[in-house]
Amino acid sequence: MSSNMQNILAALRRQMNGAVSGTMRELGQADYLNFGVSLPTIKEIAMRYYPDNELAEELASHKSREAKIAALYVAENIDLQTMERWSCHWANQEIARLSAMLLFHKSPQAAIISNKWLEDSELRKIAALYTAGKIADVVDGDIVDKILKINVPSGSAGVDAAVVYALREIFHKQPQYHQAIKSRDIAELNWQIEG
Repeated sequence: MSSNMQNILAALRRQMNGAVSGTMRELGQADYLNFGVSLPTIKEIAMRYYPDNELAEELASHKSREAKIAALYVAENIDLQTMERWSCHWANQEIARLSAMLLFHKSPQAAIISNKWLEDSELRKIAALYTAGKIADVVDGDIVDKILKINVPSGSAGVDAAVVYALREIFHKQPQYHQAIKSRDIAELNWQIEG
């Protein structure tokens, strides 16, 4: 374990919030070690080491929620293979969503991963949808068609929220899809695009 990794883990442990960690465990977020540290605090600690892809790899493979999130702030210029590798270690929707929102969308290969993962596991699908939403101005018709075909409700609140996010962002950035998106008639989406 590198000294920077040790420093980050020590800083995160100092910020540990037992009450939040306990609540997250009760809500089914016990797949990782969980210190209950807030996102702004994780970001503040991690950004001291940006950019460092080797450190990001180390953090991403650690079994704590906070280390996996810190990796997203430390990494730079992530590639397709790294996204694939990191996604194999996700155990909940929070990490999938944050991976897309904080880092994956910045990759030159974001559209590739988004297109590929739209028909993959639940967690990869969530990441694909949030990534598509973040790059809504450049997603192509193939990706939009795949998103439009996802049933809502899907049986996963996380997938449903991600579909709404992606379609809302595409609606605002690519007017040629207005009619197709409106025709889906998703209540949660309708009030967001009509306002």
